[in-house]
Amino acid sequence: MDDYRFKQYPEDFGHGSDTVALYSASPSPHVTLQQRAGGGATVTVPVPAGQTYVATYGDTVITRTGAENAVTDLHLLRMEDGEVRDQRLEGLPEGWNLSISEGDARSVAVRGIKWEDTTMSQGWWVVDLATGGVKALSANGESVSFDRHTVFQSGAPSNDAALVYRRDDLDAEPTTVDLRDVAGYADVVRRLGDRFVTVTPPNSGDNEYRGNQLVLRDTAGDTQFLLDVASPAISRTPDGSLLVAGAEKRTDFGALDWG
Repeated sequence: MDDYRFKQYPEDFGHGSDTVALYSASPSPHVTLQQRAGGGATVTVPVPAGQTYVATYGDTVITRTGAENAVTDLHLLRMEDGEVRDQRLEGLPEGWNLSISEGDARSVAVRGIKWEDTTMSQGWWVVDLATGGVKALSANGESVSFDRHTVFQSGAPSNDAALVYRRDDLDAEPTTVDLRDVAGYADVVRRLGDRFVTVTPPNSGDNEYRGNQLVLRDTAGDTQFLLDVASPAISRTPDGSLLVAGAEKRTDFGALDWG
């Protein structure tokens, strides 16, 4: 695993489930899916000619055509009866820089950016991995994340707010949450029940390298400190919990007790 990690790109081992995904370019491009993290069957998904591997969410392999900064199409690949089912996603713009910002075994969030001279256009979409359906969200926003029941679009409709969509009915009108008492502009925010977990990324320009506090907040401004130091990379687990690397006690010098 260590040999693979430092030799190959992208450094992606799968998201949203206990299926581990290993991409290999030889003898021909393919993704090996090790189900149940070693306790289940192994499935090999070949990457069709002309497509480039992007990531794996659950047991769905995502590929693209075109250059990374001007994607022509995104495709969903999955094995069915020993054959690859290749589904091209409809409803995404061509020639944009399309990236997957976050997702799980059910859905992924796609962010699109296009520059024309000095003018940037942006879009956000949610892709249903089971059906291939594509739903446009607000074009505003800084991030999109998921919990078991909702889609949380931070920074929309304004910088100090968020839109919350129902995952079982993305066409329903989203609710707006005021984040002014929850988080600052650069904070990472994840919804946890009716409250929010937040962490401010360290600023190396201010000689911050160790990380900042992980805090549980609500819209009334009430806070509960969870960790003295936490990584801003927060992952959702399938049961709705959050997984984060951090330390219960901060020290200014010497090793932190990361866990």
